[in-house]
Amino acid sequence: MAAGIYAFIRYPLPLLPHHPHISLMSTPPEPATSHTNPSPLKALHNRPPLLLGLLGAASGALGAVMPEPIGEILRPLGDLLFLKGTIVHPALLFAPIIAYGVWAFGGLESGRRMMATAIAFVAAVAGWSVAVAIAVNLHSLKIAAAWLPSDALIPGFAAGAAGAALVFLGGAMAVPALRPVRVWAPGVLIGAIAGLLLLPAGLSSNYGLLGPLSLLMIWQASVATWFGRGLIAR
Repeated sequence: MAAGIYAFIRYPLPLLPHHPHISLMSTPPEPATSHTNPSPLKALHNRPPLLLGLLGAASGALGAVMPEPIGEILRPLGDLLFLKGTIVHPALLFAPIIAYGVWAFGGLESGRRMMATAIAFVAAVAGWSVAVAIAVNLHSLKIAAAWLPSDALIPGFAAGAAGAALVFLGGAMAVPALRPVRVWAPGVLIGAIAGLLLLPAGLSSNYGLLGPLSLLMIWQASVATWFGRGLIAR
């Protein structure tokens, strides 16, 4: 037995496999973790206000530069929706953005999602229809005051507010997050303020493409951004 103890002390057996970076007193290294950044599209999808705002601006720009013959082709649909032919295609480009927001970010069950998406689409098109009707009718009345620089401000403000109100109404019919006043009221106000751009849009002969481009891009981007913010409000 004494010989065995002497041999263990003289020639100790290795208790652990030799590793240049591991000793009995050191802690084991932490497992390597992979820090992968999400793709730009996925990161954008995680920010509904930004995503819908960009899509709204893109649809507004496309609606402003779309050739006039397309409006003539869509004139029968415009008559059905009480829209002029030149306004049909911006409405049909903007409505899918709102419908997509409800479908993707509304937090609805699959059974209700399709119906809610359809309602949001129809409400957005109706918002355009009502906004155009209000703008045309009020502008024909030449409502103006001494302190207003143009008789297009009141029609633009009223039309922008009405269009945004119908957009939020359609979404709120299915998405509870859009129903509080603190959510939809600022959206309606934003739409009304952006509707003031009806003035340069109506004077497109003086402003060139900047008139309708500014109205469609800014109004649609503003309303869609706040709509996306409301969808994630909890």
